[in-house]
Amino acid sequence: RWTPSSKVDLNFDRTLTSSLGSLSSYSPYALPSLAQALRAAQDQSETEQNHYEDNRSEFRLSYRPSSKLNFDFNLTRREYTSGGTVGYLADSDQTTRSLSAVWQLSPALALNATLGSDRTNYLEEGRGAVTNNQFALGANYRIPDSPWTFALTYNNQDGSSPTYTGSGKTQRMYIIPNRLSDLRAQISYALSQSSDLVLTGELARCSGGYSNFNQRQAEIGYRRKLGNLADLTFGYRFIRKINTGAGDPRYSGDDSLTPADQSYQLNTFMVTLTSQFSGSV
Repeated sequence: RWTPSSKVDLNFDRTLTSSLGSLSSYSPYALPSLAQALRAAQDQSETEQNHYEDNRSEFRLSYRPSSKLNFDFNLTRREYTSGGTVGYLADSDQTTRSLSAVWQLSPALALNATLGSDRTNYLEEGRGAVTNNQFALGANYRIPDSPWTFALTYNNQDGSSPTYTGSGKTQRMYIIPNRLSDLRAQISYALSQSSDLVLTGELARCSGGYSNFNQRQAEIGYRRKLGNLADLTFGYRFIRKINTGAGDPRYSGDDSLTPADQSYQLNTFMVTLTSQFSGSV
């Protein structure tokens, strides 16, 4: 870590993780006989174990031009090798970038924004690449000398993702386009220094992959601090998910992946105890 001035922080981390292991698959619908199990165990003992390696480098830059404005840049490079091509164990190179800013316009109002991109290249020939771009924008406003606080957040992600069907030698990989977006609003009212009421509403949309849907969610909760390390919350949550069309036609022949209708409505009553622990050696 290097701090050349009071306004700039630079940090670089590098992590290398390696291990030995093996990969196996099974079908839950067919149980092997005792002879088959013994033969498989013998074959496995004679098979050379695979070498897994995860090489990760991360660079972070923080710049504070003033007490009210802050910028953060993050660049991460990850190289994963296992000699395998199945699922998320496939050999790949991943690059992630993000730029975020926080602007305190006044003691009551703060704005924040984030731009990010993520690209994963699969090293096996013909596997392709997965790319995702993300944008987030948020605002927080607290009325001076008032118990009311308001927050509004918008998130949007546009790109693609890997999807797998089947298992073992019959497993197939698809790279499918998708888009996710959600708008979230929150209102809180402080009843006292140790308790408050929180009302949250969310609108979300997903397109691509197994299905397309819109989701509506509302939640109300009463939160009380039990001390410096614990909070107790009583709440109610309502979720309504509406299927807006068929998913990717490549999955239409598999009923377990693409049900006829994924719409539902859910009412949940919750009691949540949250605790925090801290210590030093």
